[in-house]
Amino acid sequence: AAAGREGAAMNFGEALERLKAGKQVARAAWSDHRVCLMQPLRLAPEDVSERTKRFAGDGPLYVAPYFVIHSSGGHWTCGWQPCADEMLAEDWEVCS
Repeated sequence: AAAGREGAAMNFGEALERLKAGKQVARAAWSDHRVCLMQPLRLAPEDVSERTKRFAGDGPLYVAPYFVIHSSGGHWTCGWQPCADEMLAEDWEVCS
């Protein structure tokens, strides 16, 4: 396995199951990226910014699950969606 990664290579379905279990995964073909699936969560009213409160109203705010891809340099991109090549790849690994 590549540095910083563990275990055998997986297909996307297996990688998705690891994501849903809270793990971070990446393709071996990527040099410094990780992908993580953010689980749905509820934010308490005090955790929601004033700007968001204007649109969300009162009570907890539900955040739907989404993918985030981030580099080792700390750059985050929300809303990542896998392309067909990534969904058909067999080189997914769990990041350590």
